[in-house]
Amino acid sequence: MTHTLPPEPTDGARLLHVCCLRPSCGHDAVLKPGEVFGDRPWPAEGLSHRFRCLCGGRVAHVSYVLRRPKGDNPCGWL
Repeated sequence: MTHTLPPEPTDGARLLHVCCLRPSCGHDAVLKPGEVFGDRPWPAEGLSHRFRCLCGGRVAHVSYVLRRPKGDNPCGWL
């Protein structure tokens, strides 16, 4: 299976948003995919079994975002 990288952003940083889909879990994470995966294939957007949540869940929704960290936001990113 070949993965293609999402298009380069025109402004801001491209970040990977991973949201756990386990019922009653609200964990999510925003990662810098270049630092996490390097030259390895990046995950495609949508359903993924590539990540393990703190709650033990193995199913997540993956999307790419162009937002930057925000200090005034309680979760710090979105």
